[in-house]
Amino acid sequence: MNTTTSAAAAPPARVVSMADGEQPLERRVVVEASAAPAKAEAEKALLRLARERRTPGFRKNSRVVPPVVRQRWGSDEINKALYRLCYPAVVTKIQEEGLRCFPTVRMIAVKDDKPEAYEVTMSFDVHPDVPEPDLEGVRLRKPVPEIDDATVAMVIDRIRRQRAKWNPVERPAAAGDRVAYARAGTEERRQLVIGDARVPPQLSQAFTGRQPPEECVIKVKNGAGPAEEMRFVLHGVEEPELPPLDLDFARGVFAEIGSVDAFRAQIKEEIERQAADMARGIAASRAAFALDRATAEFELPGMLLEQHSREQIAEIDREASQAGTSRAALGIKDEEVRARLRQQMRAGMLTGAYAMRHEIRATEDEIAAQALRQAQQNSDPERFLEEFRASERLQGQAADAVVRAKVADHLCAAVDAEEVRMPLDELEAIIQQGDPETRGLAQPPAEPDKPDEEGKAA
Repeated sequence: MNTTTSAAAAPPARVVSMADGEQPLERRVVVEASAAPAKAEAEKALLRLARERRTPGFRKNSRVVPPVVRQRWGSDEINKALYRLCYPAVVTKIQEEGLRCFPTVRMIAVKDDKPEAYEVTMSFDVHPDVPEPDLEGVRLRKPVPEIDDATVAMVIDRIRRQRAKWNPVERPAAAGDRVAYARAGTEERRQLVIGDARVPPQLSQAFTGRQPPEECVIKVKNGAGPAEEMRFVLHGVEEPELPPLDLDFARGVFAEIGSVDAFRAQIKEEIERQAADMARGIAASRAAFALDRATAEFELPGMLLEQHSREQIAEIDREASQAGTSRAALGIKDEEVRARLRQQMRAGMLTGAYAMRHEIRATEDEIAAQALRQAQQNSDPERFLEEFRASERLQGQAADAVVRAKVADHLCAAVDAEEVRMPLDELEAIIQQGDPETRGLAQPPAEPDKPDEEGKAA
């Protein structure tokens, strides 16, 4: 009987070297990836693209990639295939070296000067060594919500304003009015309520006291360059007519409510829940601020910081464009975004390091309770919970929120924090305008949404 012995197949990718990268805490890994499996995987992807896009002249069962498809997507598909081949090799190397690193692995460069293999440079960031905080002399004030009948009346008035009927008026615009406006030279009309917390203060101030068809100009200083002018045209002013506080109104918010008094009680329960969430977020930010002040400087991952900065700036540009304005008009500068993200990253690492030292973790029950709180703030709670169960990202965010709150509780107990009673408007002012006790820390607590017309969070 003839026996044939063959050598074990070579792995599709192997790490050749690893060294420090150009940025702080960056590591770069050179991986040699076999060309054949990468090209085969890319070919399959290109054939699939040709079928999906119904490329002219391409037959469904053809095994030949059309030139137009290869020219447009060939390089992208090769890079995707190489990433999938190289990633497991990089992870194995990280485990062998015993490194603690962030989950993002980037592909930096590809060399194809060898016919049988590609040389791929991958990059990742390792966790910094976070020093222990010095808690000597640390003082914390922990907010405790205080909800009374006046607070309930204030929130009910807000809901009435949300359901207000808007009537056109012929007078100068004032606080609380809704105005229709457009950028000068355009026809796309937008609306805003003067004085609304979500409206840039420059716009509210610009429209106050003006009547259609007056124009207003906002001047924005953008860096060291000349001030940029943004011109708007006012097209209409409307004032709110609030609905009466009766049973019909109450049932428009909570369909099954039996009386106006029961409606007030339900609103109070909603306020208490949301105020508790606000207080929890403020306490977490104050704890992060205290840790920041009590801990010496340490390096932050430069590549990861730059990546997040680019993403954040692009998101701000997109949202500003949708609102008919610009990042410059809102006074948001690139360096400010980067500085804020740097502080957020440092605060997150300090909180994570504190949690690890004190073995603070989020249990499954705590994560589920956090998900339920988030669902109650959503207009479609059942759909949110369904998405939550299927999303590792949402589950991770909930776990992080639980850990931040538990770190705050642990730290408050460790330094014997002072409990301070706060009414709803004070909690909201901290959420919207910043906390005087955490000036300089760019990690504001998440703002719970206010009840919408169905009594849920908008």
